[in-house]
Amino acid sequence: MFTESHHVLYNEALQKLSTYQQRSHEYQTLIYVLTGNDELVKKALPYLTDDGFSSDRCFKEQDFSRGTASLLKLAVHLYNANEDCTPLELVENLDSDSFQLAMNAVYLRKYGIK
Repeated sequence: MFTESHHVLYNEALQKLSTYQQRSHEYQTLIYVLTGNDELVKKALPYLTDDGFSSDRCFKEQDFSRGTASLLKLAVHLYNANEDCTPLELVENLDSDSFQLAMNAVYLRKYGIK
């Protein structure tokens, strides 16, 4: 589910949040996706603060490749449902690594990280 570098980035991002946020499946899933893709680490992760994730600002201020935009839309949908993302969009737009990241994110949203 994690590469070593992804796990390190995930834990670093998680530690910046409150205890409640760290235990939240919504935040766990969002951070999992944001730290699992190089483009999202660079362009989207800075929009995550202890006040939440500013997806509107992120999409307005940043340009993303089609696949990365789809991945981010899924992450936001699983976080707070402020974006829509269809399964077909994921199938058509994601490479195999990003698709696996997306499927893991759906699992994490349901079950969390123990």
